[in-house]
Amino acid sequence: MRVAFASCEPLVEDVSAVLPIGVGALSWVICGGESGHVARPMRPAWARRLRDACVEAGTSYWFKQWGEYLPRGQVPEFEPVEYHAGLDVREERGAADFARVGKKAAGALLDGRAWREGTR
Repeated sequence: MRVAFASCEPLVEDVSAVLPIGVGALSWVICGGESGHVARPMRPAWARRLRDACVEAGTSYWFKQWGEYLPRGQVPEFEPVEYHAGLDVREERGAADFARVGKKAAGALLDGRAWREGTR
């Protein structure tokens, strides 16, 4: 069985419109944020668009990790964090605020769920 997949990590821009997700195209899409000291935040909408396209097409979706950052609304209140407005000083597009919490603390839940689908 042939498995065609796309590993979209780090996901630093919206690629949902250019990936061949659908019948007879990709079998699996892996998505994840960036880690390391120069990591950039990943917009939740980018990960959701990929997930939604995969669900609609019957393509397996694996959300690997958020990376170093979490969207501000998902950060536990008890955690001391450093907030960054927008995506990054290197980016020109605006976005929601993000908190740098570290890869381990950021975890891998997208909309409260672990998306760990294997190939079908």
